[in-house]
Amino acid sequence: MHNEETLQNLDASLEALKEIIRDQRAVIRAVQHDRDLLAAGYAAAMKECEELKALLKAFNDSDTSGSKHG
Repeated sequence: MHNEETLQNLDASLEALKEIIRDQRAVIRAVQHDRDLLAAGYAAAMKECEELKALLKAFNDSDTSGSKHG
């Protein structure tokens, strides 16, 4: 009788652990998705930053060449 109760407790513990693992896998997938979104956002921001730097440089270059007096 004692062994059967122990076996039932072990079974219940195993099922609880399986549920925890399933839940943690779902959390990991969500975090990975968030990471991918952040990486894409970062890449887009860096691209935009480079484009803005190029525009600013072009503006400064044109402003410098047009304002020379001499």
